[in-house]
Amino acid sequence: MLHKVLSWFVLHFTGNRGAKGLRYSGQLKTYNYLKKMQWNVMEENINIQKRKLYDIVIFSIEHVPYYRELGFKKEDFSKATIFDDIKKFPILTKDIIRREGKKMYPDIPIRDWTFENVSGGTTGEPVKFRHSGKFFETDQGAKLLFDEWSGRKIGDYQIRLWGSERDIVSGRKDWMNKIYRWMRNEVFLNTFVMSEDVIKKYINVINATKPKMILAYVQSIMEIVKYANLNHIEMYSPRGIMTSAGTLDEQMLEEIQKVFKCPVFNRYGSREMGDMACSCNKNEGLHINTFVSYIEVLDGNYESCNLDEEGQLIVSLLSDYSMPIIRYAIGDRGALSSKTCTCGRGLPMLKCVTGRIIDFFKTMDGRIVYGDYFTHLFYPCTNVKQFQVIQDAIDHILVKLVFFDKDVDNKGFYFEKENEIKKAMGEGTKVDFKIVDDIPVSKSGKRIYTICQI
Repeated sequence: MLHKVLSWFVLHFTGNRGAKGLRYSGQLKTYNYLKKMQWNVMEENINIQKRKLYDIVIFSIEHVPYYRELGFKKEDFSKATIFDDIKKFPILTKDIIRREGKKMYPDIPIRDWTFENVSGGTTGEPVKFRHSGKFFETDQGAKLLFDEWSGRKIGDYQIRLWGSERDIVSGRKDWMNKIYRWMRNEVFLNTFVMSEDVIKKYINVINATKPKMILAYVQSIMEIVKYANLNHIEMYSPRGIMTSAGTLDEQMLEEIQKVFKCPVFNRYGSREMGDMACSCNKNEGLHINTFVSYIEVLDGNYESCNLDEEGQLIVSLLSDYSMPIIRYAIGDRGALSSKTCTCGRGLPMLKCVTGRIIDFFKTMDGRIVYGDYFTHLFYPCTNVKQFQVIQDAIDHILVKLVFFDKDVDNKGFYFEKENEIKKAMGEGTKVDFKIVDDIPVSKSGKRIYTICQI
């Protein structure tokens, strides 16, 4: 009961990054709205999505310099045909966002607090986004709803098999976040570095504390599953397991369900766009949160794919006017579904999301290091356009880098990153840096930013 009260307090008064004093964050309000609207008929929710998309398009061409300079007029768009009209916009890329900078911001005041978000996504190209309090609230509200689908109610005990490069690099804990997580009744288990001892420890924590829900990186929960299978360990069964930050295929899903004997859910989102879709207990695809984003699937010529046909995902964000994002190439691949879910929710479906492949690296002392650890090391590096980290031997790491400015003295940068990599991989690891002009995309159409070749 204590954590129910504390979670209610946190959800009401912790949406104030960048704001003065405590303020009502709206997370619960958004959650209650989404909880109700999910059961609308599909047509009603699609009409709401059309209105939201139309509103942010008109706002952008009138008040955002980048979009205004494209030369569109209000008369070029209609609420009824906005899904077709929006195709007039060019595809928005990370390079465009970097180049345009503050021209992506509106030229009128936004009555909301804002914060910066650095993302490289799965393409390994760091870029800065600006988000508003409204974005934060709608994203957190969606997380609460998706948690509920997996069996976790507000305040229920949750274990997060997630990652924090800060704890590894600095050797310290973020105590403010630790208190915040305690109030939310969450236990954070860092999975960026997982040795056999760490895996055994986490299994013991799960079995001893019996969480109502486990939220996990796909590859992290799979390491738990493989170890439990190999050692014939009986795992506690939570109400549900929510996976994210990786591609969950059918084989993985079946293996997780077999070991934990509970439903497994799949959530799709990104740092810059928030949580966009999630599977329900029917597991017939991923429900798109139509109140937060509009998703297109395009082929190599930027033409619309047919339903059930895989292509690149293009996302427009509906909830954030502090830096409108319209037709953004997020760097992932997937397919829109031709089916509606038998659960009865009035939300369109993603049939699948593919192309998010993150490797585990192996250390000389038998540990494994989650590939996303390295991406977090390079996210804040403003002179790094692209990066790729390759383990080609048990004791060797090659880092390929594309710099914006090659003439900058990077000696300090190399020294810092080498030390950070060695803290995870071991002091005996040799780290080499190679400056390249470009990092080619893979056959899936994406740059793979971490590769383990052993």
